Amino acid sequence: MIRSPHAFELLWRRYPTRGDIASKIVDTWTSTAGILVKHGIKTWDVYLEYSRESWSSLRDTPQTRKFTAYFLPKIIYCGVDIYQSNRSTFSRLLDAVVWLNGSRC
Repeated sequence: MIRSPHAFELLWRRYPTRGDIASKIVDTWTSTAGILVKHGIKTWDVYLEYSRESWSSLRDTPQTRKFTAYFLPKIIYCGVDIYQSNRSTFSRLLDAVVWLNGSRC
């Protein structure tokens, strides 16, 4: 079984500068996650906390950091209450992106 982050990384390495493909992968991944959570097959923790299927399991690359800012709102859109119940995880992911990219202020 191909896990979603592994498929993402495989395509990411094949098309490293193709942000249009990456955004479609993230769109598909988050939509699929929303459906699986809605039907009780998975929980949001699987995609947010460190697991084989989580965003955090992806290799830390500039592209991954760039798309973290795209991934998080997509997840929030899929699950209305997800931000409130996972606020610390969202903060940790965003803090890591800001810290690794350096302050833009």
